[in-house]
Amino acid sequence: MSSTTGEPGLDRPRELKIDSVRPCELFTAENREEFKTDRPVKETKDSYFQTQVCHFLGRAEMMTISVNILLGYDMSYFAPTQPPVHTRLLRVHGFPAYEVYVDSEPGRAGCAVNIGVAQGQVLRAQAAEPGRYENPLPQEEVCRRARRAADLAFGNLLARG
Repeated sequence: MSSTTGEPGLDRPRELKIDSVRPCELFTAENREEFKTDRPVKETKDSYFQTQVCHFLGRAEMMTISVNILLGYDMSYFAPTQPPVHTRLLRVHGFPAYEVYVDSEPGRAGCAVNIGVAQGQVLRAQAAEPGRYENPLPQEEVCRRARRAADLAFGNLLARG
């Protein structure tokens, strides 16, 4: 059975509702260790999306990984736009996703992967450098970490059944 969003390339293998999922539940201790997060997990309300977000901060690497549960947003919200926003269509565990980043100065790079899990529901994983001015990562590496975070969080969601 295939669900569709009505947009080419955005077909989902099925609807996977995330209404009752808490974002901090989608990263295991092993996942946090992989990203070298060394601060307590922090769940807050995202000021832009007004949704739950879980932050995993690694002070040693100056890297933040976050996971959002976006309800009331559809994949079309993250569709490609004009530069300085860069958007690329991906698949995460067979589900459509948009990788999105904006041009930024070294040490301030960020990248998000937005997975369309159900109509009007998006699982978002993000990697960001909050001021990593010494040895900043290339944009592609920040996006690679965001893709890895999305893969882990979504894989953990699927494992829940």
